[in-house]
Order: sequence, then C-alpha cells, then structure tokens
Amino acid sequence: MHFVDDQVSNSGGTIESSATLDISVKVQESQVEDYPPGFTATLEDHSVTEGVAVQYSCRVKGNPFPEVTWFLDGTELSHSKEYKITRKDDNLLLVILAPTLNQSGTIVCQVSDVQMCCDVIHPGSFLPASSLPNIYFFC
Repeated sequence: MHFVDDQVSNSGGTIESSATLDISVKVQESQVEDYPPGFTATLEDHSVTEGVAVQYSCRVKGNPFPEVTWFLDGTELSHSKEYKITRKDDNLLLVILAPTLNQSGTIVCQVSDVQMCCDVIHPGSFLPASSLPNIYFFC
C-alpha cells in the first residue's frame, strides 16, 4: 500500500489531496508441457515449368519447437541463391528459386525425428531438357 499526499498553496489559500494506491501482482504460471514434434499440414503436389520458382510448405508442432532440416535427394539444403528457407511461427517454407532437371530426387522436410517426404519426378528425363518444359512434383 502506498499513500500519496499533496498540498498546494498560494495567496488564495491552501488545498490538500491524498490518495491510496494498492498494488497487487498476479502471477500466472504458464505451464505448457513438452510434446513431441509432428506435422499438422503436409507437403502438396506441384507441377512447374523449369526455371520457375516452386514452393513447398508444411506446418509442424512440437514443444520445444523442433529442429528443421530440408533435404533434396539426401543432400541437406541451406538458404542460398538456389533455395529460400523460411519459418514463420509453425509454417515452414522451402522455395526452389529456379528448378532445373538436375534437381530431380526426393524432397524431405525433417523435424527432429519425424520426416515427411516428397518425390520430385521429371517424366522422360532421358530426353534433352529443351524438350521437357515441365517438372512434376508428387508428394
């Protein structure tokens, strides 16, 4: 409890004011239990034109938030001039900025011990790239 007293005076007289301030603190304990990682939204199929950016997104859960790693055909991907990797809250995003036929393989989003896979298939990949304008992604 805190008391405030104030007195002001001038040639016209004196006035007084007082107030009592009660401060109480409520302590809220946020008890969020740990829970294992998992996917709440999955990767989707894509059909894209070679050289045109393609985006993979999924949502994950876990407390504490799990470590996230993206792979293309077994090779770990990192944010670069070829790949944009972002996270906003529980939304994960991988963008292949200019996909080529050489990026055929399997896309994997790994969160801790849980994996979600997506196959990247280039139909007729034995043909010259100029005759294959489309890249098909099947998840």
